[in-house]
Amino acid sequence: MSRCARPHPRAFTLVEVMIVVAIIGIMALLARAAVQRILVQVRGNVLTNDLRVFAGAYAQYAHTNGSYPASFTTAGGFPAPMAGMMSQAQWSRTTPIGGTYGFLKDNTVGGKTYKALLCVTSAVATPITFTSAQLQAVDRKNDDGNLASGQFFTNGAALNTYYVVEP
Repeated sequence: MSRCARPHPRAFTLVEVMIVVAIIGIMALLARAAVQRILVQVRGNVLTNDLRVFAGAYAQYAHTNGSYPASFTTAGGFPAPMAGMMSQAQWSRTTPIGGTYGFLKDNTVGGKTYKALLCVTSAVATPITFTSAQLQAVDRKNDDGNLASGQFFTNGAALNTYYVVEP
């Protein structure tokens, strides 16, 4: 065989490299979209779990003390009567969807009065980052699928979110 004939190429051509780079780029875009969807789903699940844990703690407090504690909506604060009944770190942090946790006793929202509500409210320092469509997906998975009713609902353009502890 002569020295000029190459039976096996020793390097990739520019076209081959460009094709591989394009394929990797497309795969990265698809993976990023999938990761974003999973992240939204996980944050919704964490929010739902937090709300259920807090609702249980407030219901236990009411059972033990005969009534719910006073409303508490101080961003980043912790309701003192709930010490020992729920995690201060979990309550005081920014929620998985943005905003802060709060508790409302004997409060009217959307024309209906509730004995006890948990709320996630948007604040300047910690705005709610979920869209209405993302909150709708959380509601569809964990409640009645309607953000205007049920145990999990929103009210207003700020997407303040509520979880009914006791109607």
